Amino acid sequence: MKLKQRLRIRVVGIVQGVGFRPFVARLAEDLGLSGFVRNTTSAVVIEVESSPDLLASFLKRLETELPASATIEHLNVETIDPVDDQQFQILTSGTGESHSAGLPPDLAICRDCCREMDSPEDRRYRYPFLNCTACGPRYSIVEGLPYDRPLTTMRDFALCPDCRAEYEDHKNRRYHAQPIACPVCGPKLWFERADFIGDSDAIELALTALSEGQIGAIRGIGGFHLACDARNTKAVAVLRARKARGDQPFALMVRDIETAREFVQIDEQAAALLGSTAAPIVLLQKSGDSKVGNDLAPSNGYIGVMLPYSPLHRLLMKSLDALVMTSGNLHGEPIVTGNEEAVEKLSLQADFFLHHNRGIAAACDDSVVRLYRGRALAIRRGRGYAPISLSLPVDCISTLAVGADLKSAFCLGRGGKAYPSPHIGDMENLATLESFERSLHHLSRLYQFQPEQVVYDAHPGYLSTQWALRFADEHHLPALAIQHHRAHAASVMAEYGLTPDQKVVAVVFDGTGFGDDGAIWGGEFFSGDLTRLQRTMHLPYVELPGGDASARRPALAAIAHLHAAGLDWTATKPACALTALEAKLLPRQLGIGLNCHRSSSMGRLFDAAASILDIRHSVAFEAQAAIEMEALAARSNDKASYAVSRWNLAELWAEMLTDTHATTEAKAQRFHQTISLWTSRTAQELALAEGTDTIVLSGGVFQNLLLLECVSSTLEQAGFRVLVPRYLPPNDGGLALGQLYLGALADPR
Repeated sequence: MKLKQRLRIRVVGIVQGVGFRPFVARLAEDLGLSGFVRNTTSAVVIEVESSPDLLASFLKRLETELPASATIEHLNVETIDPVDDQQFQILTSGTGESHSAGLPPDLAICRDCCREMDSPEDRRYRYPFLNCTACGPRYSIVEGLPYDRPLTTMRDFALCPDCRAEYEDHKNRRYHAQPIACPVCGPKLWFERADFIGDSDAIELALTALSEGQIGAIRGIGGFHLACDARNTKAVAVLRARKARGDQPFALMVRDIETAREFVQIDEQAAALLGSTAAPIVLLQKSGDSKVGNDLAPSNGYIGVMLPYSPLHRLLMKSLDALVMTSGNLHGEPIVTGNEEAVEKLSLQADFFLHHNRGIAAACDDSVVRLYRGRALAIRRGRGYAPISLSLPVDCISTLAVGADLKSAFCLGRGGKAYPSPHIGDMENLATLESFERSLHHLSRLYQFQPEQVVYDAHPGYLSTQWALRFADEHHLPALAIQHHRAHAASVMAEYGLTPDQKVVAVVFDGTGFGDDGAIWGGEFFSGDLTRLQRTMHLPYVELPGGDASARRPALAAIAHLHAAGLDWTATKPACALTALEAKLLPRQLGIGLNCHRSSSMGRLFDAAASILDIRHSVAFEAQAAIEMEALAARSNDKASYAVSRWNLAELWAEMLTDTHATTEAKAQRFHQTISLWTSRTAQELALAEGTDTIVLSGGVFQNLLLLECVSSTLEQAGFRVLVPRYLPPNDGGLALGQLYLGALADPR
């Protein structure tokens, strides 16, 4: 008989709430191993005992046969003394040395649960809250670690005997599925409108109202949606007016991929992303039918589409195959999560409410992504992708990085781990600030986090900056300002595990960021390692009238650029878009520089081009002009660029103004090609001078896939390693991770 050994295995990653312990138990029993598995607040701990060859097989299969939603970040194995136990057990959860266990995100409904809810013989037939270890709410219901039912909002629902039997049977796919529920013991739905409240046939009442063109406020997994029949143009128009949406696109939920193809172009990669466990909103090009989706996304080449990711959504999709599903919030405020709050805030927008009584511990808006090289490029990181923990290349003291104002998201860091928050919103009002504080309190409680340092954006006017300074002062903590664009670069470097001494060239393109010299930066090239990341090149400065006003008025950005180039702008398309007062005052304002702000912003450069091409002269939402120009450019097969000197904007504008024979689509494509060529050549030269083959691309402008792909492929063909964000958005939603990394290098200890 072979000598027995015993291993203690500590597994860190997304291994709680995803069926990992039952998987371990089945694997151990299959191999005839004894021991146990248990959750702790920092990891899953396994002890297994058997012969060395069987233990080796267990370790191999542990990593290669994982449940679909589980991920292992780190596996620590040590040999300990055998105890000669006779069976394998799943023990009750214990504590750990820290609260750092990976929290699972909310997962889209799985196929097994779909089959159950569609089967009239099943006890969960048409039940809106069924789930198992492979699907259902996770992060949105968690109130503490380890991830066990008493520490979730499901603790209020005592299990019936049938659910209890499933929950305690480790061979059942609902073994320790913490949100387990059924119609007997689980959450309930009810329908509410001004004259009626009822809990019977709530789904049918909601479907009837939607079919009649009414607007519904529907409580989902991480908050409320405002919904209407997407095929009812009148209902869509009413929702747009009530929500003060302007031309901003609506997200679309469709029954299946076939329905989605009526609205957008879908290939196999897009279909796989839509059907993933994250089930994000995927921004896709509109279908070839020019009339389809124009009321959903006016003057826009893209529509955000998602599939029904919860049982409730599937029930709504039985008779309606396409619903507008937009965040349930007041304009500029975070998503609403509570039933009473929804009635208070959304009554002027919604004709009816579909409530439920499963508590939402943490607001989590839908994730928004674009498809880049077969994977998701995050635009907004929320449900399905949040929360996430990332390994830092260095250790840090407990640090709170507060991010910026737009696309607000913070990041907690401790030791060698970073915990970015989900998307919160634009920090422009008290409601968003309060949501920021609630999210911070929630994650801090989960991870037992107490900050020893605060890092923030160097912009003195940001609400997040003012909050960080006040928070640091109240708690007697050191506070460190981090320059915006260096944080963008550092965020990507942290994602890829680049150490502080790794030399890079970082290209950071965005709309606005406070520069070291007080100017508005946004078209920046940096060289060096993270300890001495120097700004080595930038777009030529242009004096923008009104600063932020130019972000809302591409016509002003265009005229500022034309004026700086010494070109006559008075007869151009941007000039025609000016108000009478602007036309009267602007020449003098530009002439003396009154209330004009120096800017090297690539975002404003794209705005200027969109206005010069007569695509858009004012915007209702961020990057609207650039988004529409990208969509037009994508329709053109013209791959030429303008034959002008690199970064000579005067020559570029002159060429575009005199390029009268090409279509708008072709001119938009040529502009993209020109900027891409200039960017890649400059980055190559700086990388050669620095002696590095690594180039980082970040900033919100790189959400433009046409630009991103052109720059990346050109650099890769020249032999360079190109790093773009993998987990966090390239926009300000990923900024806090970079702040955290740079803050770790300035550790006050």
